[in-house]
Amino acid sequence: MEELNGKLGLKNQMPLLDTGGVGLMNIAKRMWIYYGEKASITVKNNQDCGVCTELTLPLP
Repeated sequence: MEELNGKLGLKNQMPLLDTGGVGLMNIAKRMWIYYGEKASITVKNNQDCGVCTELTLPLP
């Protein structure tokens, strides 16, 4: 999770082909374009049901 979250924080890199994170990287890049540093995406382990993805967006 730490490696994936680190890569998601780098908005200008290639998609995460080795980890299957192409969709997550696309979302992270779009969030960066629209909101800049005010937005973030974080992936966390969720013991109850697998993985939880948290999106943080600024209020308009």
